[in-house]
Amino acid sequence: MIQTQSNNTRGEISKSNTIPGFVSASIPEKLVNYLQERQKNILEGYSSEYLTLEELSSLIRKDPNLPEYSKKRVVLNYAIKDILVTHNESEKPRAFIYPFVFVENNKIVCKIYIMTPIKDTKAEVDIFNKHCFKLSSDSIKLIVNAKYTSSKRLNETNYKFSLIRDNRVDEKYYSPFEHSIEEELRSICKRAFKPYQYIEVNEFIKDVINYGKNLNKLIEITPEYHINNTQIFINDDGEIKKDIEIYYHFYSQFTSLEKVVINELLIISKAFSMTMISEEIENYSNSYPIEISNIPENELKRANHLIDIVQAFPGESILPEKEKKLLKSFRKSANILKNIVSLIPLYAEIRYKTLLNNCILRFKKKVEFYSSEKKVLLPIQLNEIISYAFPNSIDQSIQIEKEIRKIILNEMGSVEVLGFNGEREFYLIDPNYIHRVVQSLAKLGFQNEIARKQFTISKAILNQLQSKNREINLKLDPIEMEEILNTLPSLENQIQKIEFKEKTQKLFFSFISLLIFTLSPAYLFFLKINFQLPTRELLMLPLGIIVSKLIHSIFQFKRDK
Repeated sequence: MIQTQSNNTRGEISKSNTIPGFVSASIPEKLVNYLQERQKNILEGYSSEYLTLEELSSLIRKDPNLPEYSKKRVVLNYAIKDILVTHNESEKPRAFIYPFVFVENNKIVCKIYIMTPIKDTKAEVDIFNKHCFKLSSDSIKLIVNAKYTSSKRLNETNYKFSLIRDNRVDEKYYSPFEHSIEEELRSICKRAFKPYQYIEVNEFIKDVINYGKNLNKLIEITPEYHINNTQIFINDDGEIKKDIEIYYHFYSQFTSLEKVVINELLIISKAFSMTMISEEIENYSNSYPIEISNIPENELKRANHLIDIVQAFPGESILPEKEKKLLKSFRKSANILKNIVSLIPLYAEIRYKTLLNNCILRFKKKVEFYSSEKKVLLPIQLNEIISYAFPNSIDQSIQIEKEIRKIILNEMGSVEVLGFNGEREFYLIDPNYIHRVVQSLAKLGFQNEIARKQFTISKAILNQLQSKNREINLKLDPIEMEEILNTLPSLENQIQKIEFKEKTQKLFFSFISLLIFTLSPAYLFFLKINFQLPTRELLMLPLGIIVSKLIHSIFQFKRDK
């Protein structure tokens, strides 16, 4: 059976302030004395550094006036707890703690500073907190900007069932807050308390969360659950290298909650004869037999169905305490998931716009590269451009097509044709380099028929842009432009001569072919009458002509293509 993550499991200290009999009351007082002495030196300007928890315990262990039993870890643990924790909220602790986080060996580590005020409790504590926060500011920036490696940070591979954890006694517990920034901060600080028990650092956590929210670096899912507000990371091929972090939290809560509902809640519902709810869980399981897809916006209906099951689950009054705590933990997870679901459409739109902008940028760079470096036209199909943005729906594909066509119309020189496969195809050119391309295609056209065809298209695009008074050649320097204008007329004349020669040859061969086909019946009749040749031999002549013409046409088609 999965268990909830209890306070004891998380290593938290009870707020009881009772000192066991084996702990002398002088030990807490001795701790306070050391702290007051340091605080007095700080107020008088003799020192600027507060004592750390480690330094404070070291002073006790080195004190020759204290008995050895008072220096044991368990005694110091209770003494530290005594000065930091109060019986109730109306009381004030005698000492205060605040973490200092810093980078060491490429990891974020922590020390716990501790102080006791002398004159003005609130003013001195505020100064203490601000001082420690300022010292930690560089590391806190790394945390809220997701710029460091963390064992709790979710990614595309570790999210699945990640809220179901193994504990020390080989059982499992369910921790809905496992991947929140709050839990990450607790994890960092817990290590700094060792060998003593962890005491909550809520003021520090609150300060970090407010700092991150003010910078728009954190997203509030619930008041107790914040996550990094990250962007999409895209590789050179335009594919997603790392997605928005909220997606991974969606997967984490969803996969974990679905697993415990189908397994644990189904068992509980059957054990306590909750027929309706058990049937609903089985109906859910049968309705969604496949795994959750990697497109969260397509899974919102399924997620809401799961949330409804958990929220409608009865049992507060009839379940035993263990199952009641378990259900409470699942409901917290369902509430987190519900809030994430409400945000998914917003971040899906941000994701889509990011991919679209990247698609447009890559498309423009490709056109510019073909024009400026390869100095030829870019032949490209519209579907190929659209695929750069990884659309998730027909509506998105239509919207992307509109955006691409708008860019082609307003920013590029283009000719649209019908390709051999029936798809619409564009010949594109960057107007900033159009004369460079025209000149290059003219030179290539001496030896290459495809280049001559592209040259004709580029001239048509040039005339089209000039007729619309579009700005052209903005990225060509005057020296290059002058050279192009001086040599282009001569190149055009030579291309025209080559094209004229090709047209003349085609007309000549067409005339010869027509003549042969026209005269061949008369010629065959002449052979039949004068030489008495059999019909079978006579038919070989026109058949050979037809086969030769067919082969010539096939090769001509392939060359043109």
